[in-house]
Amino acid sequence: MFSTEHSGGRRFSVAVAVASAGGLDAFTTLLASLPHAFPIPIVVAQHLGPTQTSCFVDILQVRTGLRVCWARDGQPLEPSTVFIGPPGCHTLIAGNRLLITPVRERVLNGRPSGDLLLSSAALSYGSETLGIVLSGYLNDGARGAQIIRHVGGVVIVQDPCTAKVPEMPQASMNAGPVDFIVPLPLIPAALIALAMKPGAAELFCGQARAASN
Repeated sequence: MFSTEHSGGRRFSVAVAVASAGGLDAFTTLLASLPHAFPIPIVVAQHLGPTQTSCFVDILQVRTGLRVCWARDGQPLEPSTVFIGPPGCHTLIAGNRLLITPVRERVLNGRPSGDLLLSSAALSYGSETLGIVLSGYLNDGARGAQIIRHVGGVVIVQDPCTAKVPEMPQASMNAGPVDFIVPLPLIPAALIALAMKPGAAELFCGQARAASN
């Protein structure tokens, strides 16, 4: 089981991250600073056109020590791996596997839908879920973030002041309480503190507050 215990005694089993415009820069910053042995899987919903031939995976792979791959239907989640939802599909989590659903229409302003990814992770992993909302237009991710908090998981929102497009993180903040509002350069430290360093979360929170001032 690839779960990790943090300072509150709970365990995290998966991180789910959503972004739209500005997402490539955000994910590059986030993944570049994570260690190759990051102990839980990361599943990504990045808005991409359904017919877009994307080198998104290739760009991220050269900037991180983690394995980066397109998500495949039925694929089991693995630690130290970043799964990118393919264009023209919704990516969901069912148990410890991925469910890829080809679609023609958007769901709640997104395709892939961040809300569907976040909410499916919450249903599968409950309080063991880490949710991350990054740069993008409109409000995708806001509803899913609140579902994660409802089941006891933790939500990190990129500080809108550090987002190329602030609407998505701001929408998540407006939808209800979130656990951390973090400048983009400190989000990797947040994930490391929560997933890898029991007892380090309070130190991280102090650093995040200082950087925001």
